[in-house]
Amino acid sequence: MYAEQIEAARVEGDAQLAALRSEMDSRRADIERQIVEAGSELSDIADERDAARVALEELVELRDRIGLELVEYRGRVVFVVPDGRELVAWRAPGLSNLAALNGRMYRMHDSN
Repeated sequence: MYAEQIEAARVEGDAQLAALRSEMDSRRADIERQIVEAGSELSDIADERDAARVALEELVELRDRIGLELVEYRGRVVFVVPDGRELVAWRAPGLSNLAALNGRMYRMHDSN
């Protein structure tokens, strides 16, 4: 009689252990999938950050090359043009797409 009860308890325990292992395997697979997705998202963010860094470095190089300063004035960022230079309206064939993005285009020339 005890042997039958022990055998039934062992069978029930084995079934519960198998169910727990199956649930753990399922959760592990979900977690691994989420980790892979997070890694992919982090990679995309890193690529975007690197592209933004390159664009900022290009902007800084251009700004330094022509001598413009960016200054905050009354809550807005404005360009400070070096003494003896001025900004004039500018149009160039093939660059209208830049003007559309930036509003207006100007070139700098000596005011003398």
